[in-house]
Amino acid sequence: MNLKLSTVLALLIVMVFPALSLYAWQSGGTRVSEDEMAVKIALTFLVGGPTYKFDGIPGTMEAVETLILEIYPVQYVVTVTFDCRHAGYGDRTGKVLAQVITGHTARVTVVEDEVVSAILDEKWDELNQRETDQKEPSDVIHSPVFGRDTAIRYALVTHGLKGVSAPSSWKEKDLTPKGLVGWSELQYTGDGWTVNVSWAVVRSPTYTVEIELTGEDGFRWEGTVDQDGEVTQEAFILKG
Repeated sequence: MNLKLSTVLALLIVMVFPALSLYAWQSGGTRVSEDEMAVKIALTFLVGGPTYKFDGIPGTMEAVETLILEIYPVQYVVTVTFDCRHAGYGDRTGKVLAQVITGHTARVTVVEDEVVSAILDEKWDELNQRETDQKEPSDVIHSPVFGRDTAIRYALVTHGLKGVSAPSSWKEKDLTPKGLVGWSELQYTGDGWTVNVSWAVVRSPTYTVEIELTGEDGFRWEGTVDQDGEVTQEAFILKG
């Protein structure tokens, strides 16, 4: 091998190896995994939330656990601890506060890079800024429309169906068989949506909801909604 050829090969090696090192660093060394991204999203949400923003103590926030719920789409439940200078939750401007360092434990659920739930100390809903045990008065009975809308909202948020929205108006049809006592069923349709809501005729019914959406973003969802708005999913199938 002559001197000129050796020099050319040496230059090529010098040029290629940094490029390979840079590729390895970009593709592996600093790549952020999905669970790490979920932790970052959870921490960013809490730092910007009213509770920590009001009197959170810098340097005390720490992610202590991440659970991965392998359903579709994958849900990340991130447990975070932090301290505040006073008791209470949210923006407490103008309130008389106990000046005592208060530790908090937050459980933040992240679905497709979006926070869908954030509960502090199992008492405070940081996402909606209200106590978690706030309920409607016991004499209020929610209508089938409540079951329909709650189920639709749950399906869209839980499964990350961004850009999909329910109709602004519905056509309602009574599907209750004639002569059937103790059971009712209504059907709501509009803009490719068909939602069937059925329930036992009792004082505080739990609604069984079946949702069908046709088209590119089509899906089928089945589940129940009780009077407290608690949703139980039984089936979800994407059709698009």
